[in-house]
Amino acid sequence: MTSTTNIIRTTKRTVVLAAAAFVTCSVAFGAVEIADPGYAHAASTSKKAREATKRMGKSFDYLIEAGKKAQAKRGVGGTVGKAMTNVGKGGSKLSKGLEKGIKNVKGGVDKTMAKSKTGRAIQDGVKKVSDVQNKAIDKAFKICNGKVCDAGKTAAKFVAPF
Repeated sequence: MTSTTNIIRTTKRTVVLAAAAFVTCSVAFGAVEIADPGYAHAASTSKKAREATKRMGKSFDYLIEAGKKAQAKRGVGGTVGKAMTNVGKGGSKLSKGLEKGIKNVKGGVDKTMAKSKTGRAIQDGVKKVSDVQNKAIDKAFKICNGKVCDAGKTAAKFVAPF
């Protein structure tokens, strides 16, 4: 076997393991959304899961980009580049599917909550608290402009409960 074949096989195995891990995470997320009595905790979990899948999708997009650049080269680099591109495309599709699944589960929970007066009151309260929290974070990072500040603002919103 050539080294290229070994690289491709290793890459495929890695993608299969990553896919299994992501599917397991999405199933666990669905179970938490359905079984968790604390709506605020479930909202925080879904926000973090959505953000994680979005970041995962971006990393696969970067892999596609790097693979396309490597494909332009001749020899082994081109073959490895093609494998990287294919892995990136598969991962990108996977992350989009996870995002869609999380959105569907969250939508179902929200729809169920909206059927009762108490549920609507909880949703309104969570929305108001979320708005106040986001305004406070935006105000804290208002003075600073730049990529570092944007990253800090994103991290603060990710860590925040709502």
